[in-house]
Amino acid sequence: MARTDQMPAESTAAGHQGSDSGRSGQSLQRNEVGDLLQRLAEMAPHDPLEVSVRHRSTHLLNALFHDLVCLAEPALFVEAGAFEAETSVRVAAAVPGCRVVAFEANPYVYERFSASTDYTGQRVEYRHQALSREPGEVPIFLIASSSSWSDDRVEGYNSLLKRVGGDWLGDVEYEEVAVPATTLDHEFTDMGGRFAMWMDVEGATEMVLAGAEAFLDRCDVIKIEVEESAFWSNQWLVADVVAEMARHGLEPLARDFETEEQYNVLFGSRELISRSDVQSRIALHHNQASATATESRGTCST
Repeated sequence: MARTDQMPAESTAAGHQGSDSGRSGQSLQRNEVGDLLQRLAEMAPHDPLEVSVRHRSTHLLNALFHDLVCLAEPALFVEAGAFEAETSVRVAAAVPGCRVVAFEANPYVYERFSASTDYTGQRVEYRHQALSREPGEVPIFLIASSSSWSDDRVEGYNSLLKRVGGDWLGDVEYEEVAVPATTLDHEFTDMGGRFAMWMDVEGATEMVLAGAEAFLDRCDVIKIEVEESAFWSNQWLVADVVAEMARHGLEPLARDFETEEQYNVLFGSRELISRSDVQSRIALHHNQASATATESRGTCST
C-alpha cells in the first residue's frame, strides 16, 4: 500500500536518488499529499496476495480507464511507452474524433511492431521517439545481458534509466542507444481541446512530466504506472507522482495491484469528475472492485 510518510515536498521519498522532486511539491502542503496517498492506499484490494484478485484489479482499472476516455471524448490521446500500442488502437476505434499518438523509444520494439501492424490504417500515429524533458536525443538503456531467458532488448522493461539492481534480472549489461526525443508540450502546445494519456515508461515518469507542464493542465484522464520503491535510478516514486498530478488538478480515482511495490493509478481532472455520469461510472468501479463475483465489460458508456 502507499506509504504516507513519503512526502516529495521535502524530497524524503525512500529510494529517491537525486531526481528533481522539488517541482512535484510546489504549492502543496504535506498534509494534502498525505491525504491523497491515504485515499490511494484505501483503494488497494483487501486480499492482494491472491493472483486472481491482482488480475481482476487490473481488468477493472483498464475498463474504467477506457470508459472514462470515452466519456471525456478527448481531442488527443497519447500513449507514452506504447510497446505494441494496444491501448492506442482501442482508443482510436472507440473515439472517432480523437487524434491518437503512441510514443515508443525502444528501436527494437518499434521496428518489430511497425513492421507487423498497420497503425496508419487504424488511425494511430506510432512514433519512434522518447518523451523527455526537452527535444533532441536521449540515451535509452537496453538490457543486452541478464539472468532472463528472453531477448531483453525487445521486452517492455527497458528504460531511459538504469535499473537499481538486486531484482529478478540479476546482474545486467546494457546497450546504450541514442534515440530521438521530444516533449509533450513541444508536440501539442498548438492543439486545441482536452487530452488523455496512458503512461508506462519504466520509471522515467519525471523525465516525461518535466516536459508536460502545459499538457497536464489540459488532461482529463491519465493512467500511470507507479512504484513504491525504486526499481530504476533517480526515478520518481508514487508520492512524487501524486503530488505532481495534484498540482495540475488531477486526483487519484482508482488503482490496481500488480504487486505491492508496483501498480497503476488512474487520475482524473476535477472538471471531469464533477460530472454525474463520470461519478456513476467511478462508483460502479469501486462496487465491482469490492465484490468477488461481478465482472466489468469495459465498454464505452456513451
